[in-house]
Amino acid sequence: HPDAVVLAVIQRAEYGMPYIEGGQDRPWNGTAEIYRTLEGKTDERIFHLYRSGASTACADGISAPKPGSIWVLYVSNDAPRTPEGYRRALGYPLVVAHAADPRLPRLLEREGYR
Repeated sequence: HPDAVVLAVIQRAEYGMPYIEGGQDRPWNGTAEIYRTLEGKTDERIFHLYRSGASTACADGISAPKPGSIWVLYVSNDAPRTPEGYRRALGYPLVVAHAADPRLPRLLEREGYR
């Protein structure tokens, strides 16, 4: 169970290596800044997001987001930090999180989103 569920704005996201024709691995990483806390509490403002891009069963196939897009972050206050000091968070595009998390419509409505 996460310590906080937040809406965040993607600040930057970039692929970590060039795409190889025919390959499926496309790792990316980026940062997102909290826009609004929907549930729980965290003292962090900026989080690190990443995907391994591996073509394994654990990969979710989510591409690197565009800066300015809104994502839902599931925050653990004791998650590891990057060398830059950002805490890692599990994040999904709003539409993906909305479809997968049955709590999200209620949390969004409580904050005035429909």
